[in-house]
Amino acid sequence: MYKAVTTDQYGRYDLRGLVPGKYMIFAWDGVASGEWEDPEFLKTNVAKAVTVEVSDSDTKSTDLQLIQLESKTSRAE
Repeated sequence: MYKAVTTDQYGRYDLRGLVPGKYMIFAWDGVASGEWEDPEFLKTNVAKAVTVEVSDSDTKSTDLQLIQLESKTSRAE
């Protein structure tokens, strides 16, 4: 249901092995491992996602903007 990748030194990323379907892609920095699996966390960021639909043997490219997160202190309030 979730897949995480890290960008290279040029900000490029590669997602492989996705089954055909529609995906929401997020780009952020400093998120704790697995935090993106929290429905409440995703709900606050869903409008900032890029949606991509892939088919068999597709190769797609998309530019992402880094999502600026609130500090952990303000998120906990």
